[in-house]
Amino acid sequence: MSIPPTNDMFLGKQIVGARGKKRRWAEHHQLLPFWIGIIGGTGLDDPDILEGRTEKYVDTPYGKPSDALILGKIKNVDCVLLARHGRHHTIMPTNVNFRANIWALKEEGCTHILVTTACGSLREEIQPGDVVMIDQFIDRTIKRHNTFYDGCYSNLPGVCHIPMAEPFCTKTREVSVDKVLKTLKENANKATSILLTAIPQIGSMDWTETLHNMKCTVQCSVMLPKH
Repeated sequence: MSIPPTNDMFLGKQIVGARGKKRRWAEHHQLLPFWIGIIGGTGLDDPDILEGRTEKYVDTPYGKPSDALILGKIKNVDCVLLARHGRHHTIMPTNVNFRANIWALKEEGCTHILVTTACGSLREEIQPGDVVMIDQFIDRTIKRHNTFYDGCYSNLPGVCHIPMAEPFCTKTREVSVDKVLKTLKENANKATSILLTAIPQIGSMDWTETLHNMKCTVQCSVMLPKH
Protein backbone atom coordinates (compact mmCIF):
# COMPACT_ATOMS: atom_id res chain seq x y z
CA MET A 1 0.00 0.00 0.00
CA SER A 2 1.01 3.65 -0.39
CA ILE A 3 0.62 6.17 2.41
CA PRO A 4 -1.47 9.26 1.68
CA PRO A 5 0.16 12.51 2.85
CA THR A 6 -1.01 13.86 6.19
CA ASN A 7 -2.47 17.32 6.67
CA ASP A 8 0.96 18.64 7.64
CA MET A 9 2.23 17.62 4.24
CA PHE A 10 -0.37 19.30 2.08
CA LEU A 11 -0.52 22.40 4.29
CA GLY A 12 3.03 23.08 3.19
CA LYS A 13 4.97 22.34 6.37
CA GLN A 14 8.41 20.92 5.70
CA ILE A 15 10.01 17.98 7.39
CA VAL A 16 13.19 18.89 9.22
CA GLY A 17 16.42 16.97 9.31
CA ALA A 18 18.41 15.15 6.67
CA ARG A 19 15.43 13.38 5.17
CA GLY A 20 13.52 16.65 4.99
CA LYS A 21 16.40 18.28 3.11
CA LYS A 22 16.50 15.37 0.68
CA ARG A 23 12.74 15.66 0.13
CA ARG A 24 12.93 19.43 -0.51
CA TRP A 25 15.81 18.95 -2.95
CA ALA A 26 13.88 16.29 -4.82
CA GLU A 27 10.70 18.34 -5.00
CA HIS A 28 12.70 21.27 -6.36
CA HIS A 29 14.02 19.00 -9.10
CA GLN A 30 10.56 17.57 -9.88
CA LEU A 31 11.36 14.22 -8.31
CA LEU A 32 9.56 12.55 -5.43
CA PRO A 33 11.83 10.47 -3.16
CA PHE A 34 10.34 7.54 -1.34
CA TRP A 35 11.15 5.20 1.50
CA ILE A 36 9.57 1.82 2.04
CA GLY A 37 8.17 0.99 5.44
CA ILE A 38 8.03 -2.68 6.43
CA ILE A 39 5.64 -3.75 9.18
CA GLY A 40 6.76 -7.23 10.11
CA GLY A 41 4.33 -9.60 11.76
CA THR A 42 5.11 -12.82 13.58
CA GLY A 43 8.43 -14.17 12.31
CA LEU A 44 9.16 -11.19 10.05
CA ASP A 45 10.75 -8.72 12.40
CA ASP A 46 14.38 -9.74 11.83
CA PRO A 47 16.46 -6.61 11.19
CA ASP A 48 19.16 -8.68 9.48
CA ILE A 49 17.35 -8.18 6.17
CA LEU A 50 18.53 -4.54 6.27
CA GLU A 51 22.02 -3.31 5.43
CA GLY A 52 23.65 -0.52 7.45
CA ARG A 53 21.08 -0.69 10.24
CA THR A 54 20.45 2.05 12.77
CA GLU A 55 17.77 2.22 15.47
CA LYS A 56 15.56 5.18 16.20
CA TYR A 57 13.10 5.49 19.08
CA VAL A 58 10.31 7.96 18.38
CA ASP A 59 7.10 9.24 19.91
CA THR A 60 3.93 10.36 18.13
CA PRO A 61 0.73 12.27 18.96
CA TYR A 62 -0.85 8.82 19.39
CA GLY A 63 1.78 7.44 21.72
CA LYS A 64 4.78 5.24 21.05
CA PRO A 65 4.87 2.80 18.13
CA SER A 66 5.27 -0.92 18.74
CA ASP A 67 9.07 -0.72 18.87
CA ALA A 68 12.07 1.21 17.61
CA LEU A 69 12.28 2.03 13.93
CA ILE A 70 15.08 0.10 12.24
CA LEU A 71 16.51 2.16 9.38
CA GLY A 72 18.59 0.61 6.62
CA LYS A 73 18.67 -0.43 2.99
CA ILE A 74 17.61 -3.41 0.92
CA LYS A 75 19.60 -3.48 -2.32
CA ASN A 76 20.16 0.29 -2.11
CA VAL A 77 16.50 1.09 -1.39
CA ASP A 78 15.85 3.08 1.81
CA CYS A 79 13.68 1.06 4.20
CA VAL A 80 12.29 1.34 7.72
CA LEU A 81 11.42 -1.85 9.59
CA LEU A 82 8.93 -1.91 12.46
CA ALA A 83 7.97 -5.04 14.42
CA ARG A 84 4.17 -4.99 14.73
CA HIS A 85 4.09 -6.97 17.99
CA GLY A 86 7.39 -5.61 19.31
CA ARG A 87 10.71 -7.36 18.88
CA HIS A 88 9.97 -9.59 21.86
CA HIS A 89 6.45 -10.32 20.58
CA THR A 90 4.71 -8.87 23.63
CA ILE A 91 1.87 -6.85 22.05
CA MET A 92 -1.45 -8.56 21.43
CA PRO A 93 -3.05 -7.89 18.02
CA THR A 94 -5.91 -5.87 19.49
CA ASN A 95 -3.45 -3.69 21.42
CA VAL A 96 -1.24 -2.80 18.45
CA ASN A 97 -1.16 1.01 18.27
CA PHE A 98 -1.58 1.15 14.51
CA ARG A 99 -2.02 4.92 14.44
CA ALA A 100 1.33 5.46 16.16
CA ASN A 101 2.96 2.91 13.84
CA ILE A 102 1.67 4.53 10.66
CA TRP A 103 2.37 8.05 11.92
CA ALA A 104 5.95 7.15 12.86
CA LEU A 105 6.65 5.63 9.44
CA LYS A 106 5.09 8.62 7.68
CA GLU A 107 7.13 11.11 9.70
CA GLU A 108 10.29 9.15 8.87
CA GLY A 109 9.54 9.75 5.19
CA CYS A 110 7.93 6.46 4.14
CA THR A 111 5.65 6.69 1.12
CA HIS A 112 5.01 2.94 0.84
CA ILE A 113 4.26 0.24 3.38
CA LEU A 114 4.71 -3.48 2.83
CA VAL A 115 2.89 -5.53 5.45
CA THR A 116 2.81 -9.25 6.07
CA THR A 117 0.40 -11.22 8.19
CA ALA A 118 -0.32 -14.87 8.85
CA CYS A 119 -3.98 -15.84 9.02
CA GLY A 120 -6.45 -18.56 8.21
CA SER A 121 -8.64 -18.88 5.14
CA LEU A 122 -12.35 -19.38 4.57
CA ARG A 123 -11.78 -20.50 0.96
CA GLU A 124 -10.95 -24.13 0.24
CA GLU A 125 -8.76 -23.24 -2.75
CA ILE A 126 -6.40 -21.25 -0.49
CA GLN A 127 -4.30 -23.82 1.34
CA PRO A 128 -2.02 -23.45 4.38
CA GLY A 129 1.28 -22.00 3.21
CA ASP A 130 -0.21 -20.22 0.18
CA VAL A 131 0.76 -16.61 -0.43
CA VAL A 132 -2.07 -14.18 -1.17
CA MET A 133 -1.86 -10.56 -2.34
CA ILE A 134 -5.07 -9.11 -0.93
CA ASP A 135 -7.04 -6.27 -2.52
CA GLN A 136 -9.81 -5.83 0.08
CA PHE A 137 -10.33 -6.49 3.78
CA ILE A 138 -12.88 -6.66 6.57
CA ASP A 139 -11.53 -5.31 9.86
CA ARG A 140 -12.91 -7.08 12.94
CA THR A 141 -10.45 -5.64 15.47
CA ILE A 142 -13.25 -3.56 16.98
CA LYS A 143 -11.67 -2.79 20.37
CA ARG A 144 -9.25 -0.19 18.99
CA HIS A 145 -9.49 3.15 17.20
CA ASN A 146 -10.44 2.93 13.54
CA THR A 147 -9.34 6.31 12.20
CA PHE A 148 -6.94 9.22 12.57
CA TYR A 149 -9.87 11.61 12.17
CA ASP A 150 -11.90 11.01 15.33
CA GLY A 151 -12.31 14.63 16.43
CA CYS A 152 -10.10 14.28 19.50
CA TYR A 153 -7.95 17.18 20.61
CA SER A 154 -4.58 17.41 18.83
CA ASN A 155 -5.59 14.84 16.21
CA LEU A 156 -5.84 15.66 12.52
CA PRO A 157 -8.50 18.36 11.96
CA GLY A 158 -11.55 17.89 9.81
CA VAL A 159 -13.72 15.01 8.64
CA CYS A 160 -12.06 12.63 6.21
CA HIS A 161 -13.88 10.62 3.54
CA ILE A 162 -11.07 8.55 2.04
CA PRO A 163 -12.44 6.22 -0.69
CA MET A 164 -12.08 2.56 0.29
CA ALA A 165 -13.07 0.88 -2.97
CA GLU A 166 -9.41 -0.02 -3.52
CA PRO A 167 -7.67 0.27 -0.13
CA PHE A 168 -4.46 -1.35 -1.37
CA CYS A 169 -2.24 0.24 -4.02
CA THR A 170 -3.04 -1.40 -7.36
CA LYS A 171 0.32 -0.37 -8.82
CA THR A 172 2.30 -1.95 -5.97
CA ARG A 173 0.23 -5.15 -6.28
CA GLU A 174 1.41 -5.49 -9.89
CA VAL A 175 5.23 -6.29 -8.60
CA SER A 176 6.04 -9.15 -11.28
CA VAL A 177 4.16 -12.09 -9.76
CA ASP A 178 6.10 -14.64 -11.84
CA LYS A 179 9.42 -13.42 -10.46
CA VAL A 180 8.08 -13.36 -6.93
CA LEU A 181 6.70 -16.89 -7.18
CA LYS A 182 9.96 -18.15 -8.65
CA THR A 183 11.85 -16.65 -5.73
CA LEU A 184 9.40 -18.13 -3.25
CA LYS A 185 10.02 -21.64 -4.55
CA GLU A 186 13.78 -21.19 -4.10
CA ASN A 187 13.63 -19.91 -0.53
CA ALA A 188 12.27 -21.38 2.66
CA ASN A 189 11.24 -18.07 4.20
CA LYS A 190 8.45 -17.00 1.88
CA ALA A 191 7.62 -13.63 3.40
CA THR A 192 11.25 -12.48 3.51
CA SER A 193 11.74 -13.68 -0.05
CA ILE A 194 8.81 -11.57 -1.22
CA LEU A 195 10.25 -8.46 0.41
CA LEU A 196 13.74 -9.00 -0.95
CA THR A 197 12.28 -9.49 -4.43
CA ALA A 198 9.61 -6.80 -4.36
CA ILE A 199 11.51 -3.89 -2.80
CA PRO A 200 14.19 -3.53 -5.51
CA GLN A 201 11.44 -3.67 -8.15
CA ILE A 202 9.47 -0.96 -6.35
CA GLY A 203 12.66 1.07 -6.07
CA SER A 204 13.20 0.95 -9.82
CA MET A 205 9.75 2.34 -10.66
CA ASP A 206 8.67 5.96 -11.15
CA TRP A 207 6.17 6.83 -8.41
CA THR A 208 5.85 10.58 -9.09
CA GLU A 209 2.40 10.45 -10.68
CA THR A 210 1.05 7.92 -8.19
CA LEU A 211 2.13 9.94 -5.16
CA HIS A 212 0.82 13.14 -6.71
CA ASN A 213 -2.59 11.53 -7.37
CA MET A 214 -2.79 10.21 -3.81
CA LYS A 215 -1.91 13.62 -2.42
CA CYS A 216 -4.71 15.17 -4.46
CA THR A 217 -7.12 12.46 -3.26
CA VAL A 218 -6.37 13.28 0.37
CA GLN A 219 -6.74 17.01 -0.22
CA CYS A 220 -10.18 16.47 -1.74
CA SER A 221 -11.24 13.99 0.95
CA VAL A 222 -10.77 16.14 4.06
CA MET A 223 -13.48 18.58 5.08
CA LEU A 224 -12.06 21.10 7.55
CA PRO A 225 -14.34 22.55 10.23
CA LYS A 226 -15.91 25.94 9.58
CA HIS A 227 -14.65 28.86 11.67
